[in-house]
Amino acid sequence: MTMSQGGVSSLLIVSQIGLWVLVIVLLVTVFALARQIALLHRRIPAIGARMTDAGPAIGKRAPKFQGADLFGREVSLGFSGEKQTLLVFVSPDCPACGDTMVALRSIQRSEGRHLEIVLVALKGSEQENREFATRHTLQEEKYLLSSQLGELYQVGGSPYGVLIGADGTVRSKGIVNHLEHLVSLLNANEVGEPTMEQFIESGHRNVQNASGPLELLQTSVVSSHGPRANGGQRHA
Repeated sequence: MTMSQGGVSSLLIVSQIGLWVLVIVLLVTVFALARQIALLHRRIPAIGARMTDAGPAIGKRAPKFQGADLFGREVSLGFSGEKQTLLVFVSPDCPACGDTMVALRSIQRSEGRHLEIVLVALKGSEQENREFATRHTLQEEKYLLSSQLGELYQVGGSPYGVLIGADGTVRSKGIVNHLEHLVSLLNANEVGEPTMEQFIESGHRNVQNASGPLELLQTSVVSSHGPRANGGQRHA
């Protein structure tokens, strides 16, 4: 081997070592960034259902309504009862409603003893809404087709949720595109604030604990004890 060949070989070895060192540094950097992003995600409060100012105010009695749903079942809203009522406004052609329906089934399994779910279609024919209910296996839930309710609650788009207490008053409301939004309506009622954002801003920093705010919001779904109808407290 000549001296020139030996120099080239040494240069290649040095360059290979340098490349491996660079790869290791990049891997360490990516790992550190991922860890920082995870920590930041824990510190940022989960975004709950966004409430609009239209419609019945929080704490006011919900508009009274009595009628039959698409499957002939009687529905009463705004009256005192044993359970809370979660009104969810939907539409058969709503792109986001599919995820909301999946989340509703989870809510029903965990909160069914204390919560009645009533779906309200804002538009579409009876046939379209029956097909929508069948497609999402919602035949057991009360399903209204009523533009009147949309006007009473001043809901112009879907999916939108309104939680009515057992005493017939509006407890919380907001846009419900997924599970976290629905759970935030239930938790907002439990902590006595119309939205989880207002709860956090009010100084209750226990939401932002080490377990993460999103984990707290999901507690009522994974727990076997739901909120009580009369005031949002849980059974022991």
